[in-house]
Amino acid sequence: MLESTALELLSGFGLALAIGLLVGLERGWHTRDQSHGLRIAGIRTFALIGLLGATWGLLADHLGDVLLGFAFLGFCALLLTGYIAGLRRTKDYGMTTEIAALLTFALGVAAVQGYTALAAAAAVVMVGLLSFKPPMHGLIQHIKRFELEALIRFLLISVIILPALPNAGYGPGAALNPFQMWVMVVLISGLSFAGYITIRIAGPRKGILITSLLGGLASSTAVTVGFSRLGRRTVAVRPILAGGIVLANTVMFARILVVVGVFNSTLVPLLAPTIGLMTVICLVMGLLLIRGKTATEPSPPLEIRDPTEIITAIKFGVFLVVIFLLSYYVKLWLGEGGLYGLAAISGLADVDAITLAISQATLPPEVAAMGVVIAATVNTVIKTMIVAVAGERSMAIRVGAAFAAVITAGLVGLLAV
Repeated sequence: MLESTALELLSGFGLALAIGLLVGLERGWHTRDQSHGLRIAGIRTFALIGLLGATWGLLADHLGDVLLGFAFLGFCALLLTGYIAGLRRTKDYGMTTEIAALLTFALGVAAVQGYTALAAAAAVVMVGLLSFKPPMHGLIQHIKRFELEALIRFLLISVIILPALPNAGYGPGAALNPFQMWVMVVLISGLSFAGYITIRIAGPRKGILITSLLGGLASSTAVTVGFSRLGRRTVAVRPILAGGIVLANTVMFARILVVVGVFNSTLVPLLAPTIGLMTVICLVMGLLLIRGKTATEPSPPLEIRDPTEIITAIKFGVFLVVIFLLSYYVKLWLGEGGLYGLAAISGLADVDAITLAISQATLPPEVAAMGVVIAATVNTVIKTMIVAVAGERSMAIRVGAAFAAVITAGLVGLLAV
């Protein structure tokens, strides 16, 4: 038993030393161009800080945690004195090294008190944050104000609002579950926000192919409208734009399977052959339209509205409530057949809402699968109409022919299932 305790102590001290060396290596490299007299702490100092924390952590086990508190305060006073002295000399107001020293001391304590995995993980995260200073500062320079606000709003609806909602059924037939409906809002907002960030990083001018695939993750309708408008002005890239619209719809089909898999995995075996076949045909038709050509003009800058705005989330939530209530009453009054009409109407505006509603409803799997396919089919037809109105005739013909093949494949797949 004594040997086991001694081994654990040696492991703890070894980890504390390793943490200090790792942080000291990063800090030493960062200040390698400074003269020795101007460096606050390097690899040796941080190694000693780690061992100091481990020593006081061991003493605290025998003499009480109060002693550890006084030791930490004393170490803080030592760092503060050095910081003030350095501030007078260099006018450098940064406190990164001092904070890293405090954290190294604390992780040294944690290493000998049994929190080895946590201490090691925290040390890696700390060194990563210290090392990635240039890209992180560069990221701050490129972030727009509305993007930061969008991130904060997304955190608000996901971290603050979601846990506070009751996870129980309310209303007619207990069809309304606030927690589950808000999970759907967070899921859709998260998918859209991820798509927007991806487009922001890759850039809309990297090619119509990339823009269509990434744009389809955020909004396939936005891709359809944007490419249709561009097609009116640029004759040379119309076939490629038509292929981009079809490829964006490919992402929509794949997104349907993801949403259904998250909320009702029992529907996946029924939907996978049909939606999967539609996805494959859509992908093939899009690639055939592009035919390996390269665009001679830059990709269109898509104006995709950030979906993480609170107003957008509330509108989507209200739409979900309406769809859920309609699903309940349509099933009650008209039976399962009425749900198909609701799916068709919902598909005129949005596929995600009716997909989520059907996934959560207590329906026979075959009826639910048929409703999802109907909504996706109607939404696909609507995109053809958008191209015909906002775009140009030849583009509408190309997109219409491709989507006709997709819809035919979907009907064949559904009948086969």
